[in-house]
Amino acid sequence: MKIILNSIGYRLFYFTVLALVAMPSVILVAQTFTRSVLPGNLDTPWEIIYGPDDFLWISESGGKISRVNPQSGERTIIFTAKDYYPGSILERPDCGANIGAATYGMALHPDFVNEDSSYIFLFYSYNNGTDQNPETLFKIARLKWDAENETITDTTDIVTGISNGYDHWGGRMIAIKQKSKNYLYYSVGDHGSNNPDCYEDSLANPNNYTQDTETDNGKIHRVYLNGSIPEDNPISGNSFFTRGHRNPQGLVYNSVQDVIYEIEHGHKSDDEVNILKKGMNYGWKNVHGYHDGNIEGELDYINNYTPNPEIEGDSLIEAFYSWGTEVVNSSNNSLWPTVAPSDGFYYADSTIPEWTNSLLVVTLKNGNVTDQELYQFKLTEDGKGLADSTEENPNPRKFFAGDQNNNGRLRDLTFSPDGSTLYLITNNWNGVNPIIVYKYDAPVSISEKEYHPAVFGLSQNYPNPFNPSTTITFSLPEKENVRLFVYDILGREIIKLADGIYEAGEHKIVLNGSNLPSGIYFYRIEARNFSKTKKLVLTK
Repeated sequence: MKIILNSIGYRLFYFTVLALVAMPSVILVAQTFTRSVLPGNLDTPWEIIYGPDDFLWISESGGKISRVNPQSGERTIIFTAKDYYPGSILERPDCGANIGAATYGMALHPDFVNEDSSYIFLFYSYNNGTDQNPETLFKIARLKWDAENETITDTTDIVTGISNGYDHWGGRMIAIKQKSKNYLYYSVGDHGSNNPDCYEDSLANPNNYTQDTETDNGKIHRVYLNGSIPEDNPISGNSFFTRGHRNPQGLVYNSVQDVIYEIEHGHKSDDEVNILKKGMNYGWKNVHGYHDGNIEGELDYINNYTPNPEIEGDSLIEAFYSWGTEVVNSSNNSLWPTVAPSDGFYYADSTIPEWTNSLLVVTLKNGNVTDQELYQFKLTEDGKGLADSTEENPNPRKFFAGDQNNNGRLRDLTFSPDGSTLYLITNNWNGVNPIIVYKYDAPVSISEKEYHPAVFGLSQNYPNPFNPSTTITFSLPEKENVRLFVYDILGREIIKLADGIYEAGEHKIVLNGSNLPSGIYFYRIEARNFSKTKKLVLTK
């Protein structure tokens, strides 16, 4: 089908729609990757995001944000927080622990490509006291990005006074759109040191109050993007969204099924992946991981749990997945079965077929029984369960352990828009922290089957850059109403490519830009709860 459209009254666009409901597809024998390292080094990075401008955005030590070319590795520091504070020796207790001080999470506005909403969010430490009486706390700042001039033009604090402690700080953030509303989720750890000498008595340890709704530690919080509290949060006027967390270092949004995954460190056992449910209690420090009674008193607490009357439907939620459920009573943490998971990524693309609809999680720990590697959790269709695990196809799978001597501590990950290239940042004690790249190599060994996508998908247009024509591909797991449109860098919609019912399968649209000026454009798909935006470049 060929359609001629008149957009903005004078430009003509030509595109062809091809439906591929049943077609041959590649079945992987094994995933293979080519490893490389981008030039340069990062300063204790924490967050990496592949931005819609085709640059890597990274949060680094000292309140910094850098912007890196994913091909050349060229790095530009685009922001340094003037009020960043590294903590003070005056805040050190007799036990010798340091107060928390760092640059942690970063997020981009869900509609970052639009000029009116080109905001960046940054989580970092500042001094709420004086030089003589310092009080290091954490804040979230909202930064305005001027894309044309590639500079920050305004800084606004939207959340201040986030509590602090001697360990387990959390600090991850995601900015997402849910049911047409934009939210910022951020994690705060329990702040508790494992050293009892840091406290006058055991009750003084803040990890005793992770389930207390009057404290902010040990919780995932939800606010609007201006820092105000949503009206439908679990408790009116309270930013907390879930509670009972130890050291929540990862937050991942599955926009296809509207699921949020949280990733946290356990103690001597039971690192966790959790699915967040509004208001619910994840149990720390009374419950570790699964509800299996592997620590003293756990089952008694579960069986006698008293719900909080202020929270509708309050209950204890069991971990979605738990690493290392066997407790090893040793002071040598390399013997513990914990993996120290950091952040994750929901992989929805079909470029790596075996990874489609998977949660990917990276880890920090090289222990006697654990490696610094990437875990792939293959999910059920609704995103709320693990697909079956067999001897031939274990779930989860593990990748890149053989490179751990070169990689080190894996802190965060992101992907290129076409789903073919994985970018990793590390948090190594020796200060060597380059950006590590794994490029997917399609396997040679294949078999054929009918293609029916398991999830919604939008692929990178090909070719890109293009002149004058390019192909946009999207896939649907079932018959669905689809809206696909192109807009310019100012956010103005200039053409509708699709606006109607499409059958399940893969669909291709060939866009001819002969009458468009050269420049950067974006295309976006909206289908049920799924939405995704990608960039295309027209060069003449």
